Amino acid sequence: MIEAKKSRPYWHVDAKWICGLLLVVMLGAGLFAVGLYRLTERSSAQALTGAIATTFFINPNADVSANEVRHKLQPLYDQGLGAIAETASPDPKKQAEITKQLRPLALLTNDAHSLVYKIILGISIATLILTGGLIFFSRRFGKLVSVGVVLLVLALPGTLLFLTFQSGGATNGMHIGSIGPPILTLIASAFLPGYAIALAMAAGLLVLSGVLKLIRR
Repeated sequence: MIEAKKSRPYWHVDAKWICGLLLVVMLGAGLFAVGLYRLTERSSAQALTGAIATTFFINPNADVSANEVRHKLQPLYDQGLGAIAETASPDPKKQAEITKQLRPLALLTNDAHSLVYKIILGISIATLILTGGLIFFSRRFGKLVSVGVVLLVLALPGTLLFLTFQSGGATNGMHIGSIGPPILTLIASAFLPGYAIALAMAAGLLVLSGVLKLIRR
């Protein structure tokens, strides 16, 4: 006598979808955070600070070179905006004005880098839990396919976007608003590797699932 195939509880399907959707959100935040972590590393942050400063903060009529601006902003990464403002002027009102102008660069500091690292740790724990839940509530080869699809949904658009930034920004003079090639290329260099690795993992899981299905037939 052949035993009837045991069906899983219906709520497993709901739990799988909940874990999958939450994983999309969490993994998306994680990939972005990893790119931000790479962008706020010392070499990347200082290069981007220089590119932003020469693009937005240099008055064409002022007798100040791009190298001078980069040199003045060199302490920003370790000392923060306050140190730059204090060096530029002893006047508190002028310091406040300078700090306000440079506020977008606050992200490109060592303090921000450390904060992003802590955020990544939290996201990693949540991602592992949700991935475990998605695998547990999926069936058979769906365990591989579900994770692969989540990675693919997130990684493919991100990879294409930052490839466009990297290639277009470097060769075609691509602009997004006032953001020109140097800035786009630096951003792409920081974010692209994480998305590309995630895309490779997605492809690997989906191919592995297909191969195992063929073997089991």
